[in-house]
Amino acid sequence: DVNKVDNEGRSPLFAAVACCDEGSVRALIEAGADVNKANNGGFTPMQYAADIQKESKAVDEIEAIMAIAQLLRDAGAKDITCEDELHTAAGDGDVARVRTLIEAGADVNKVDN
Repeated sequence: DVNKVDNEGRSPLFAAVACCDEGSVRALIEAGADVNKANNGGFTPMQYAADIQKESKAVDEIEAIMAIAQLLRDAGAKDITCEDELHTAAGDGDVARVRTLIEAGADVNKVDN
């Protein structure tokens, strides 16, 4: 079952994203992985990818996570809290994360609460 979760609510897709494994992400999506299934903390694989990019300093890892984010988007991934994260990333001056969130569909015109 590609959507079976661990004790923290993470599906195998989370593990593939965490390892920046584009091939596994693609295979899981093709096998029917739910790209919008959130873990127990409410985070989706797309949000997890954005967090990984924020922490990464390696160019090859950033490129891999960008490709993974595109796969997730192509499979219909939505990021329900993307706008809140966009405000945070912009406030932190984190250009790479801002780009990732915008590419993930964040509304650049949404007003923060």
